[in-house]
Amino acid sequence: MTIAENARPMPQLSGLLHNRWFQAIVALLVMLMISPYEYTFTLFEEPYAKANHVGLTAVAFTFTIYVVVASLFMIPSGRWSDRWQPRWFTTAAGVVTGAGWLVSAHTHSAVALWIAYGLGALGPGYIYCNCVNNA
Repeated sequence: MTIAENARPMPQLSGLLHNRWFQAIVALLVMLMISPYEYTFTLFEEPYAKANHVGLTAVAFTFTIYVVVASLFMIPSGRWSDRWQPRWFTTAAGVVTGAGWLVSAHTHSAVALWIAYGLGALGPGYIYCNCVNNA
């Protein structure tokens, strides 16, 4: 007998991972983790404009870019989620989200902020689509 034949799956863990309530709670937690893109934007909008001598309108346009990019990225996300494993694609989307957030923090012009925030919006676009479809 080999080790693989002798090994038993952990019934509690495998059962938990397939539990709908568990998946819904995890989806909620994942969406809460990426929500700073939306809910904290107004906190740094005015300080960013003052610190980088950029108009408030130009900084506010960043949020428009975020909404458009995230929304458009949701369109192919459902197909990608079916084609590849959602777990790994969601992990990659989380990395993109974090990278966009970090790069956005170090920009010094409106255009750089637009690009960083727009690229970072790819992650939440996929994550929202995947979590809502999964839950």
